[in-house]
Order: sequence, then structure tokens, then C-alpha cells
Amino acid sequence: MKLSSGISSFLLIIEAIISLVVVWILLRLFKMKTINWRYETNRSNPALIRRIYNAIWTVSQYMPISCRCLEVASAVKFVAAVHRLKVTVVVGIKSCPFVSHAWINSHDLQMGVENPEDYKVIGEF
Repeated sequence: MKLSSGISSFLLIIEAIISLVVVWILLRLFKMKTINWRYETNRSNPALIRRIYNAIWTVSQYMPISCRCLEVASAVKFVAAVHRLKVTVVVGIKSCPFVSHAWINSHDLQMGVENPEDYKVIGEF
């Protein structure tokens, strides 16, 4: 089955698995420096970014490693970079009760957060 963007569902799942493992290892070795890479693109494809996020989030639920919001958001950025799509990882905190969370931004699209206005943004990568 082919997606409208030309990426097969099977390939997207394989990319999700590989990116989650790579990002998990890099975050353990290099901490937050891992997600602070830059690449030049202004391309946006909300439908493809949504499919990438959903595939990575779904795969993360079945991985034997701990994949929390930072790993998922970083993996989405990793796969988006491969496809030359503009994605930003946003890290925010909420004070009552104290919660930190990471999600992605791509132009007007926000994935991985329900109410971003509840969080104080402490970093964008």
C-alpha cells in the first residue's frame, strides 16, 4: 500500500523503529545536545508529519526501551530531517503540579501536546 506522499506504511514503521533506537542511544550518550542539530529547510507537509508522528508514537508503545515524550519528539525530528521537513522539538514545563513535556511544532501544526499554552517553553531545538 502506498501513501499519497510516496512512502509505504511498512517503510514508515521501519523508519520509526530505527529512529527511536538511534535517538534513544544518542540521548543516553550525548543528552540534549543530540536534538540540537540544525538543517536548512522550510518545507512543510502536515499530513506526512502527522503520519510520521503517529507511526513513531505507536511503535514507541511496543518498544522494549523506555520511549517517553522527548524520545518520540526527537525521533520525529530525525525522520522529518531525512524527508527534509521543518520540525522543531519544544520542551516546556508546568508548575502545578510540576510536569515537563516535549512535543513537536511544524509551522501551525503541534503534535504531542493537548494544551501548549499550559506550559512555559524552556527550549526549542
